[in-house]
Amino acid sequence: MLKVPPIDPKAIPRSQIATEVAKRFAALRRLATIELNRALAPLGASAAMYNILLRLSMEREVAQQDLVFDAGLDAAGVSRLITRLAERKLVSVRVDASDRRKKVIALTSEGESFARTLEPVVDAAMRRLVGGLDEGEERELLRILDKALQGMIQTIQKSK
Repeated sequence: MLKVPPIDPKAIPRSQIATEVAKRFAALRRLATIELNRALAPLGASAAMYNILLRLSMEREVAQQDLVFDAGLDAAGVSRLITRLAERKLVSVRVDASDRRKKVIALTSEGESFARTLEPVVDAAMRRLVGGLDEGEERELLRILDKALQGMIQTIQKSK
């Protein structure tokens, strides 16, 4: 099992806080993936599949290569997963007209419907992940994560 000992944030020097946050993000991602895979397996889904469907539900079309990070798989693994999703008619695949080497993936109406059926399962799995928090703490965590996310987005946009 994963070992990340609890710490007193006030006892950590400021110079080490970012490293401790990174450790916890990595641990939470691993635990979330394990929990999602366990919860989604009975529906014929996985964390990687859910993450791809989620990305496609937020964007009209996505280049297959851009789904690699979302899935947490290598390019070959994403290619196999996209093939399975297409066989299940959850996504459509087309060749990019401007670069015939690239594939563009889009969610089908069947994929949208399937993604919606996964939402309560994912919600329950994530609830187990934050099970030690009360509602106020969950809301505070969401606020802090959103603030960090928006700050990172601004930083990335400024660096372009």
